[in-house]
Amino acid sequence: MKWKQAEVKPRIEDKMHDDTVLRAAAAQAFHQPLFGFSDDFKDYYNQLPLASSQQWMSCLMWQQLIAEEREASSGTVPEYIAERRLGFGITVSSNLGQRLAELILSIFRDEMDREENALFDVILPVGGVCVGDGLLDDATRTANGFTDVCRWIARRRTLSKVTGNNELRAYAAHQYTDDVVVSCVGAERTVRALRCWHRVTTGFGLPMAIDVKRQVGTRFLWLGMEWHVTLGVLVAQQATVTRAA
Repeated sequence: MKWKQAEVKPRIEDKMHDDTVLRAAAAQAFHQPLFGFSDDFKDYYNQLPLASSQQWMSCLMWQQLIAEEREASSGTVPEYIAERRLGFGITVSSNLGQRLAELILSIFRDEMDREENALFDVILPVGGVCVGDGLLDDATRTANGFTDVCRWIARRRTLSKVTGNNELRAYAAHQYTDDVVVSCVGAERTVRALRCWHRVTTGFGLPMAIDVKRQVGTRFLWLGMEWHVTLGVLVAQQATVTRAA
């Protein structure tokens, strides 16, 4: 049976594009820094159990010399290892792992959007009066009663109607197999996203990697690159450059 499902992974330029959009919103509408965090799953592939009908596809076999005939090199006996979990080094593992990653992100976005939309509906009720997003935002109110955040919400709602997608997001999330990265406008939203991400991963029952692989702030690592999200600077680590060369 031929594997037909295409594998699509997020690219460096995909995150760069999303961060550029968020950075403009952070500076022009919310007047807050852009933050982010990265996370990693522990032994990602091995967390995925194989259906009993598929275990034969992950069976490893080699010929081992029989001890008593080793000198003559005339006798061999086959030996096998039957995997019950998705293993590393198997062709389809990356594809299956990425599809699970997209499922996890989909649920994360649903959870995050639910909280975010409730907040946006308070700031600017649909068809209602602009309440604003606190004292800092209220200082930007103009004669028409709209603040910078309310104007941004109104524009993004209009764009959502045009594209058919949810364009009203002050965050962006990507996952390259088991490497997760999320960018958020403002510290409060970053904390909200961290809590939401914890609920989703806990709900899946997926163990995460050690703490040293978790980072949060205006600078963090993802795919071997240093992301300075507030400045809009991307730096390739020396180890990454060396491997590429």
